[in-house]
Amino acid sequence: MAVQNATIVAVIGARSAEVITALGESHGVDALVLGEPDDHGTKRISASNAPYVVHDADPLGHVAHAWVEFYDDRSTAGALELEAALAAPLRPAPPRRRV
Repeated sequence: MAVQNATIVAVIGARSAEVITALGESHGVDALVLGEPDDHGTKRISASNAPYVVHDADPLGHVAHAWVEFYDDRSTAGALELEAALAAPLRPAPPRRRV
């Protein structure tokens, strides 16, 4: 896989498709309306050579759904913990300290 040098932005919300479409008119922006995150969407994001990639696939959507199910007492035991653990690699690494 090629190294991704783009700035990647996820736009989430009721009007995300509208915002992404408008941003797609800007030079150097690859705008992708993907919906839910999946392997196909990940490949499309990774394949972009644009300096900026804007998409609507919420990388933490599964965690949000797990919280809703947890508080509505519809959750399977451990589902929230599992989703949070799977999302942990999505957190940015802390900045390196120069010594």
